[in-house]
Amino acid sequence: MRSSSPLGVSQRPLNAKRIRVARLRRGLSQNELARLLGVTEPTVQKYEAHSAPHTVRPALGALLSFPDGFFSRGDPVQLNVSSPALRPGRKTTHQQRSLAIAAATLYMDVNEWIDTRFSLPRLDVPDLAGLLPAEAARELRSAWGLGSDPIPNLVRLAELRGIRINGLPMAAAAVKSFSHWHNDRPYILLARASTPEATRFDLARELGHLVLHRHSGAPSGASHEVQATLFAREFLLPSNVLAQQLNHNPSTEEILETKQIWSVAALTLTHVARDIGYMTVWSYRSVSSELTHLGYRTGEPEGMPGYERSRLFPFVLESTRYGTLTGTRIAQELDLPPAEVHIAMLGAEHQLQPPESEDPDR
Repeated sequence: MRSSSPLGVSQRPLNAKRIRVARLRRGLSQNELARLLGVTEPTVQKYEAHSAPHTVRPALGALLSFPDGFFSRGDPVQLNVSSPALRPGRKTTHQQRSLAIAAATLYMDVNEWIDTRFSLPRLDVPDLAGLLPAEAARELRSAWGLGSDPIPNLVRLAELRGIRINGLPMAAAAVKSFSHWHNDRPYILLARASTPEATRFDLARELGHLVLHRHSGAPSGASHEVQATLFAREFLLPSNVLAQQLNHNPSTEEILETKQIWSVAALTLTHVARDIGYMTVWSYRSVSSELTHLGYRTGEPEGMPGYERSRLFPFVLESTRYGTLTGTRIAQELDLPPAEVHIAMLGAEHQLQPPESEDPDR
């Protein structure tokens, strides 16, 4: 919320928690920020434990690229994040994980700004803990009335069921995705740095975490990740339908034709075909090798034309209830850099512009 202090920005107390969030969002350690400010590391630690003097405000704003007013707002939302994607591992660094959480914290300001002004879909995310991943996927499809048909836009489906989807900055791309709950509302963060098919699968995997692991506490090793992956496969590729569509030991051409129907990666479809017993080891290796040779290991040739788009954020920006709304205006009201609002809203402002003016750097 915007500070109600009658003092000018330059005289308001600096919020220690906001200093910390801004530092982490820029991927800096306390020692690195101290060197940039020309102070000692214990001094920065004091800033983040208590506060900083008013004289530091301009330097903090300039070095961290945040409006001066950001540092005087109320406490940021405290996230309860226990996603397996954020546990220490080989593929992400502590800095990347901290940056991702800091970004998600900032984006909660955007989400709450929207929540206070618009009526949003009610929550419809069942707790399916205790079911096997594939059973949970089939149960969720049934609960949401999806049958066994391909899902056209998973982002919009999730939004319609009360799940909030935000982007992640490129600096946190290695995290790929993670999810969390706040005040009984689920949130999913997507990096959208890989192919649209891979990002769609990441979203399906986070849905698995939401319905399977909401009350599980800290992630138990890799088991939650495996369960969420199995959920995503069955949710996007119902095995009973796939068994009817594929021939035994499908050719590479058949895999490529079928993956277009379901909007999944060719290699993902190949893995699933093997796992449901429709490919021998030799056939699986042969098709996988050919797909790798064709470039499907590092990309998705002739894949989806773009990332699945939000409906919620364009709806907000198109509304005239509060005058002309833009990402820049929302950023100004929240004392955030406009780029943060752009990422949080999945680049929605560009969706409202002609295709030729879209910014490819999201």
